[in-house]
Amino acid sequence: MTSVLAPVFVQVSYESDIAKAMQIMTEAARNHPDCMPAGDLPNAVVMELQDSGILLRLLSRAKDQSTAFSMIRDLLLNIKIEFDKEGIEIPYPRRQIVLGRELSDRLSRLEEAWRSPSMN
Repeated sequence: MTSVLAPVFVQVSYESDIAKAMQIMTEAARNHPDCMPAGDLPNAVVMELQDSGILLRLLSRAKDQSTAFSMIRDLLLNIKIEFDKEGIEIPYPRRQIVLGRELSDRLSRLEEAWRSPSMN
């Protein structure tokens, strides 16, 4: 019987428990009704150390491409739910704004003026 690979890529933060994340991913595939275990699959591995996180890949098999597509969507949802339960963070862009001293001082004076009784 032929089957197709169903890869799932997920990035996790450097602070996350990587072994736990890979275990969750592998278990999610094993528990999926459309997963067809073959050899050492399903299996999760580290693929890349990226600038904002660690890229993990879950590789499993499904009976055909249509089933694989559906299974991948299910796995992504189930993995996200389990990651949330276990405190495993999926990184996303964040911005921290650092103001120069002069601008910071001006904003502080404006805030003080706004809060002063003469402004109310």
